[in-house]
Amino acid sequence: MCVEDVRVFAATVAGVVTYEARKRAGSFPALLSRFEPSGRPRPLAHPERAVRLVTGLLRRLYGRRYCLPRSLVLYRLLRGAGAPVRLHTGVRSLGGGLDGHAWVSVGGIAVGEPSDPADLFALTFSHPASPVPGSLAHGPVHP
Repeated sequence: MCVEDVRVFAATVAGVVTYEARKRAGSFPALLSRFEPSGRPRPLAHPERAVRLVTGLLRRLYGRRYCLPRSLVLYRLLRGAGAPVRLHTGVRSLGGGLDGHAWVSVGGIAVGEPSDPADLFALTFSHPASPVPGSLAHGPVHP
């Protein structure tokens, strides 16, 4: 485990604590505002590894329904690294009901997803509303 892994682990734990404390305490925009990074960008040397680490930790913690906390943590981590990241939510009809999903994209490409969720879910929300200019030092983050 390297220093960056420890940083990612700590950011994930902090994100889970924030999510659990605030998930029912107001609106989604208010929750999302808690995940806006502050300070100067802190680049990630291995963004793909960070995505895998966050995904693995949250999958173990939450089981199957971890997409929203994962997206919030990745949004803050990648945005804090200077990536042009956006958080999205969507819904689809499934088994006579609705199914929701949250995901992040960098440069228009879904991060850490087996396929593009935009192909499966009707987009209901994106933050920021418009694409963000910027880049990662090591290029886009892929699953």
